[in-house]
Amino acid sequence: MYNLILKDFRLQKWLFLIYLAIVVLYIGVGSNLPVITAVVGGSYAINTHWYDSKKNGNIFLISLPYSRGKIILSKFIGTFIVSVIYAFITLGLQAAITGGKETGSIGDILFGLMSVMIFTALYFPLLYKFSNRYLVTILSFLFILFIFFGMKVMDLAGEMVMSFFETVVSLSPADLLAWTGAVTVVLCVMSYFLTLKIYKAREF
Repeated sequence: MYNLILKDFRLQKWLFLIYLAIVVLYIGVGSNLPVITAVVGGSYAINTHWYDSKKNGNIFLISLPYSRGKIILSKFIGTFIVSVIYAFITLGLQAAITGGKETGSIGDILFGLMSVMIFTALYFPLLYKFSNRYLVTILSFLFILFIFFGMKVMDLAGEMVMSFFETVVSLSPADLLAWTGAVTVVLCVMSYFLTLKIYKAREF
């Protein structure tokens, strides 16, 4: 498992600099921490699959002594780890650039991480089911749109979710995060088993 995660890290080692540049750029234009975390984490998730699909990498990957379940799980875990790292990098850079005046909160970090994992949970089954250039192009285009309009989308989504739960369920922000986290975990578990089923059925 560790080697699979490390493999994805090494394949994207130069992209980490681009991710860092994205963080700085987004801080410069006033984006909030959840959006930045979602963009970087989502980019990493997309590229983990892209590198495996490149030059028949999947054929080599399944020839290794790892189960397909571990291969899929390593991508979820790797995406989460990278998202956590860049969330705290963003937090540190925000503090440094703004002199500590504008920094995200723990709630912002958690919301960003949950956004990444929800995106990953929805994205992976589609990629492994329809792994072709058309799907990648369409989803990548949608993700680029999210990069440019993500802050507004997530702010609106956050307001809608908060309004719904506060009005209907009267949950506190902490309870809201807990419930959202639980839903995220359930989605990721369902996505893992669905992606694994699709991956096992595929012939490379």
